[in-house]
Amino acid sequence: MELGPFGIRVNAVCPGPVEGPRIEGVYAAKAATRGVSVEEIRAASRQKSSLRTLIAPDDVAATILFLCSDSGARISGQALAVDGHSETLRL
Repeated sequence: MELGPFGIRVNAVCPGPVEGPRIEGVYAAKAATRGVSVEEIRAASRQKSSLRTLIAPDDVAATILFLCSDSGARISGQALAVDGHSETLRL
């Protein structure tokens, strides 16, 4: 409310698990702790998302670009989940 009159918009992009080395390390640690394969952990993670996929870094970037574009010019005060509709992130 304070920044809107100055044309400043504030939004939050909230990504779910993003493909890449970091999440692979998380999966490897979980697999080792539980004594299961990394693929089992990956599959369990996908089951927690209605789209059954991890988030690509490009998905997060595209959301940010949209918010910064003319198409997103009237969006403010929002938290946008880019997570494939994850109900829970517990692996």
